[in-house]
Amino acid sequence: MAFKALFPNGLGESSADSLVVNAPFYTTGNVWYVNATTGTDAGTSAGQNRMKPLATIGQAYTNAADGDVIVLMDGHTQTLTAALTIAKRVLIVGGGESDGKPTVKLTLNAAAASLFNVTAAGVEIRNVWFEENAQTNASAKVLVAGNRFRMKGCYFQCGATDTGSAVNIGAVTTAEFDSTTFVSTATLTSAQPLRAVLMSDASAVDVRFDSCVFDGGTVGFSGYWAVSADSVAVTALVFENCSLLRGADILANTGAVGWVGGISTTESALVNWNENGGE
Repeated sequence: MAFKALFPNGLGESSADSLVVNAPFYTTGNVWYVNATTGTDAGTSAGQNRMKPLATIGQAYTNAADGDVIVLMDGHTQTLTAALTIAKRVLIVGGGESDGKPTVKLTLNAAAASLFNVTAAGVEIRNVWFEENAQTNASAKVLVAGNRFRMKGCYFQCGATDTGSAVNIGAVTTAEFDSTTFVSTATLTSAQPLRAVLMSDASAVDVRFDSCVFDGGTVGFSGYWAVSADSVAVTALVFENCSLLRGADILANTGAVGWVGGISTTESALVNWNENGGE
């Protein structure tokens, strides 16, 4: 394999996801930098130098090709007003952390759309904070319909306006979630978010959660189950070293094939692998 670019000092952030701070960093594609404070979307020359970033993830995605990297720089915040369909094989990585959480924050101000609609194979998202929707929205924050999807180190804030799942996993051959946190931040039982993860298609194969945290917060999830695969029999469904906190439960279809290991729980959180049908 011939590498296109070498970044001897990594991708330039001092406190961030390990991929960003790893040095040297080699890539076969281009790297696009995004910073809402200092960036501009005007002119095609912007984006490939961290000192001259783009202003929005949408412009970075437009410029990108398969195999490219989009770096959302430390402290970047952005509100999207429509879904960003990710139909190219890109890596999206946030460039900053504070107190163990990403500093890059994305939110959606739309009533009927996902923030990210992933349709391409091989997409990876790392170290991004997905905030509560700006208005009531029954769509998932991230809709996964592309094979070989991977998410690592992300943080999902699920609040009163999140009447859809944080993540909806469709018909995929592989979906991996590593060190990602889902937390209900609602304060009223009448305003619970729906759930953290929904597996909605029986064609899903090899769905894995490793070292993830599911936190019911003060009032939990209105769908009751933080993770729900009750109506579809997912093949190779695995939960390893995950934490179920404050009543965050997992429900899996009795026909699903897989295993659970190393789960830590609080407040009698449970894994139910014996159900069929609706909630």
